[in-house]
Amino acid sequence: MSRDFELLQRAGMEQGIFSSLASSVASSVEEKPKRFHPISEEVHELANAVRRLFLTPTRSSTVRTVLFVGVGNGDGNSWICAGAAKSLASQVEKRVCVVDANHRHPSLHRHFGVENNRGFWDHVTDNSPLKSSCRQVADSNLWLLACGGSTLSHETLLHADSLRERVEELGQEFSYVLLDAPPVDNFGETEALGAFVDGVILVVGEMSTRRDMAQKAKEKLDGAGVRLLGAILNKRA
Repeated sequence: MSRDFELLQRAGMEQGIFSSLASSVASSVEEKPKRFHPISEEVHELANAVRRLFLTPTRSSTVRTVLFVGVGNGDGNSWICAGAAKSLASQVEKRVCVVDANHRHPSLHRHFGVENNRGFWDHVTDNSPLKSSCRQVADSNLWLLACGGSTLSHETLLHADSLRERVEELGQEFSYVLLDAPPVDNFGETEALGAFVDGVILVVGEMSTRRDMAQKAKEKLDGAGVRLLGAILNKRA
């Protein structure tokens, strides 16, 4: 286990949701099940982390909306977020939505094999119903909301009232919402979105995250008053 990950454990994450991931998560299914079923047998550790985060009763409030963020570029945050959404959808009957809120480097549409046309950031600006852009994955209980918003200004990205309304709308439409956000060390969208979700999961790349940057990311989130739920170590190259 890397020293970066040990650092984050010592930092006192709220629910101790830690997992070391070394394998890939399948991006499609061959059948049309009632629930979304990942077909890879190598997602056991991620499934355990997801179960502890969303499905294990705690003294704190129920976790339904979670922002996944990397410390920096290349930490594998989008891959982890997509895998967590698939794993959660395979463990519950309720509707799950994975949202690409990474305007800087949108990628979830490619992961699920769809176009990045209208999406989350478009609805932030025009206030139209989010449901119209959500796409059901393989006739399952998993839905995808792509990023969209290719011409957004920095001011629009940080429009707090509209961001809050869109996140609340997602929470009304779906039982669980997982959002993929830009890395902590570069942009302000993560801090803005973090104020309107139940908490944040920090993704740490075993080969890409420096110890000092991991500590600074945690301090930045703490300073913004964002609820840090835990960290996931991504060992995938």
